[in-house]
Amino acid sequence: MHKGLFLVLAMFLVGCTGGDDENVVIVGDPVYPCETDPELCVDDPVLVPTPLLDWSVCMDLEDLKSSRVARVWANHRTESGETCSDCHGLGGDGFIASVDADLVFESFTSVPELLVPYFTVNETDDIIVNRELLEAVGAQTAPHEAHPAFTVREQSYAALGDFYESTTSRQAAGLCP
Repeated sequence: MHKGLFLVLAMFLVGCTGGDDENVVIVGDPVYPCETDPELCVDDPVLVPTPLLDWSVCMDLEDLKSSRVARVWANHRTESGETCSDCHGLGGDGFIASVDADLVFESFTSVPELLVPYFTVNETDDIIVNRELLEAVGAQTAPHEAHPAFTVREQSYAALGDFYESTTSRQAAGLCP
């Protein structure tokens, strides 16, 4: 997917409000792909909800490893037999899925936008597993028609849930940097 399309997707996922929402932080420099591909012109920067950023500083590599998020999602298969890591092993198309937990953790901490496909913020600013997006992509719902179809396995959600619980517990205990 072109970088501009990921920006549009990320803004859609976090409920883009034009940048005036006090619960959203602009991450990185605005990207204007108009110069390279006028058909994918995006005038707004990527937005990441503040609660997700606050939560993300509490993430711990050992929690990611013990939850098996990296391995489970890297090996998740589409209906045509590809694994998520075949296309997303290095964060391609704005989604990281690698068996290398260190790489996934580094990606999550250095590029917070890569958390958005896995986690999002609900209407009460609680962090939740982004089931809606994952299921929409798997079902090839617009704008994901070109993505290979897949069904999210419960073990994949369980791994995300375990990582969420560990991170949330660290946050509640004040164990964040």
